[in-house]
Amino acid sequence: MSDTSVRLSLPFLMPSQAQKHVTHNTALERLDVLVQPHVLDLAAVTPPATPNAGATYMLGAGATGAWAGQDGMLASWSDSAWIFLAPQEGWQVLLLPELRIYALSGGNWRPVAGATQNLDGVGINAASDATNRLAVSSDATLLSHAGAGHQLKLNKSGPGDTASLLFQSGWSGRAEMGLAGTDHWSLKVSADGTVWSEALVVASDSGHVGIGVPAPGCALDVAGAIRPGAYASASRPAASSLGAGAGIYDTSLAMPLWSDGTDWRDASGAVR
Repeated sequence: MSDTSVRLSLPFLMPSQAQKHVTHNTALERLDVLVQPHVLDLAAVTPPATPNAGATYMLGAGATGAWAGQDGMLASWSDSAWIFLAPQEGWQVLLLPELRIYALSGGNWRPVAGATQNLDGVGINAASDATNRLAVSSDATLLSHAGAGHQLKLNKSGPGDTASLLFQSGWSGRAEMGLAGTDHWSLKVSADGTVWSEALVVASDSGHVGIGVPAPGCALDVAGAIRPGAYASASRPAASSLGAGAGIYDTSLAMPLWSDGTDWRDASGAVR
């Protein structure tokens, strides 16, 4: 039978042993270090001149002074001497300066990472809940590339569901864009978060754009009047600068004009 425990090397009391209290106190001393262990450094090489009681360090390569020859050991100051313990694979310690837990793996102390898959929620400076599984309170949020492009993906289950970006003011909706209840892209606005107006629709099957039209039937389908840019005759832009087909309203002539690519013309085709 070994005279020490397998994992923590605690000394056992032996039959007919004298000075049993010494062995018992040695075991307690080691337990005091190894239960809820915390260290001040993971690769210390120079012992402090005046260590505090209970000060504990993991020793790195090339330890000096009172630590010489104890590389890789756990050193803890007790009364007037250093206790050296050999850490084993899987041991964990709290590194006090970082308030982070490290574990011994493959002979190296590695930070213990928390679970990152299938979390119930994540709150960054905020509290997540059953609906908002990711909650972030910040002045800005950065999503960057990893060498090339970057996509932000919003996926919905079916055509009747919603995948959108909602813009709020005081937690009340003011604008929403995306696939709201259909597979057509739309932009909606609201003054109170209750009554919404669909300002723009882009049909998913044709690319047709509707302004105030839920199902646009041509490339641009507008419900209501259209007001082109208004200019006095002396200040209107050159027809050639806007290209053929451009339209304006001439306030001096009180009539709409269209560009043939060179000149402005009225409805009869006369140059104006």
